[in-house]
Amino acid sequence: MIEQFNLLATVEIQLIMQNLDVGDLLHFAGCGRFLYQAASGAFAWKYKPNYTITGDSMVEMDMKIRKFGHLIESNSLAPLGHISLAIKYQTEMNYKVLRAFCESVIKFGSTCIKSVNLSRCINCPDSQQAIISILHQLSCMNSLDLSYNKFNVKFDILLASVLKSNKTITSFNFQGNYTYTYHCDVALLSSYFQSCPNLTSINMSMNGITDKDAGYLAPAIGNMVDVILKYNPIGYDGLVSLSTAIKNSSSLRTIGLLWDDFNLDCGGISILSDAIQHNKSLTSIDLSCNKCINIDNKLGINSLANAIKYNQTITSLNLSDCNIQDSGLAILLGAIKSNPIMKTLILRRCQIGNDSSKSLADIIQQNDTSLTSLDLTGNYLDNQGVWDLFKAIHSKQSRLAILSLDGNYIKKVGFSAIRNAIACNTSSLTSLNLNNGIYKYANIRSLFCALVKNTKLTQICLSGNEIDLVSVKMMCNVIRKNKVLCHLELQRCWICMDGINLILDAVRERKQLKTIYIDLSYNKSLLEDTKRIESLTSVMNKTLRCKIIVSSIHPSLNQWC
Repeated sequence: MIEQFNLLATVEIQLIMQNLDVGDLLHFAGCGRFLYQAASGAFAWKYKPNYTITGDSMVEMDMKIRKFGHLIESNSLAPLGHISLAIKYQTEMNYKVLRAFCESVIKFGSTCIKSVNLSRCINCPDSQQAIISILHQLSCMNSLDLSYNKFNVKFDILLASVLKSNKTITSFNFQGNYTYTYHCDVALLSSYFQSCPNLTSINMSMNGITDKDAGYLAPAIGNMVDVILKYNPIGYDGLVSLSTAIKNSSSLRTIGLLWDDFNLDCGGISILSDAIQHNKSLTSIDLSCNKCINIDNKLGINSLANAIKYNQTITSLNLSDCNIQDSGLAILLGAIKSNPIMKTLILRRCQIGNDSSKSLADIIQQNDTSLTSLDLTGNYLDNQGVWDLFKAIHSKQSRLAILSLDGNYIKKVGFSAIRNAIACNTSSLTSLNLNNGIYKYANIRSLFCALVKNTKLTQICLSGNEIDLVSVKMMCNVIRKNKVLCHLELQRCWICMDGINLILDAVRERKQLKTIYIDLSYNKSLLEDTKRIESLTSVMNKTLRCKIIVSSIHPSLNQWC
């Protein structure tokens, strides 16, 4: 059956040169030679091609990699650069197909495959053994993703042997592998983490890591760059071990930790804050979903604020889903004012209202501020709060480029502030997220009117807002005339089929050289004529300067978040 599929299949290869992303379908005897000549011409002296093979199942991946192997053997491709294998959301598999797939990988790509993503696809001992046989053969692999699989207790030993033998791995993702039948041997893995000279990034979230396990991990993370340990039951003792490693590390750039309020009190936060304050290398901190960072724990918030105030390397802070509210944010913003290099502030669902808007506005228009990205998704800002923010964004001192107001309570007055800022063309904003606002048609239409001549915004997100046919026609005018807008998200907007067709016509008629990305997924009208629309957009994506996404399949919970 596999051989029959091979005769019919095409191989999806992604060729990336410089910052240009060109997707194409390489047929066995067709486009391969053309791309080889293109890559050998003007670009060959400076850029090396990168090929990405993705598939939704082992069968599909096996077909593609076999065809890819034939292209290599027939010299239809440019010299190999970086090959990435990814299998998405595969839950059931045939062991024979998996074994054939492994043989294909080893035969055709063992010396050039650098990235392997096997998330959600290993669910039996035979599968484990087959995958291990692949990993042992990939001598150039530098990224390994084994997240959300169903391992048994023997897998740790097999995995450790791979980590021991492979000295090229730089990134390892083992997230979500804790089950009632499997708890990874953190002590064993940690010993091999320390022996991997190039390993700089690990994600061990959702692995049931305890205080004792955290003690094993602490020596390993001292020489790493990115460490994510979220959704683990790490308590006070474990945090003491990790904080010591964080405090003394000279290489750590990103740290992600999460705990529940029954595991940690304000004393634990103080210890962590002290480590952050004295660390000289951290640039990004993710403390989202920590229940003990809340308005009732002023001591914890104050200690964290001091760390931010005196640490002069942190550029990104994520406190999403921490119940800090307006009074807690006021304490943190006082510290951020003293931190001149803070660039990214993520405050999703923090119970923030209008009382914080003036303080945020002061930060935005501060002369020596570096804040370029602000995420206020799921908070309680309404007209007054949005008016304050956009008045600051309108100022010459503002450097804010990315703003998310997804799911806030913006009405007519607030929307007029947004429209005026866009129409005046003086704001620094390049990306604006207005998803899930349930705005009235008049507000959406006024936004599209302002966008026609805007020369700053390159990305706007309006997913989850109902857009009628009149609004679609005005949006099509934006697509035709706006010279900088290149990213438009319109998921779940109830756009009718006539509206979808109008958007596709507008894309065909646009004369701008810049590629435009439009996501029209999950609009109910796509169910009416899915195959025709998918076929049409597929041709357009190959022949025009556009990337149009149309999916009629209902997204999973993760995709909605």
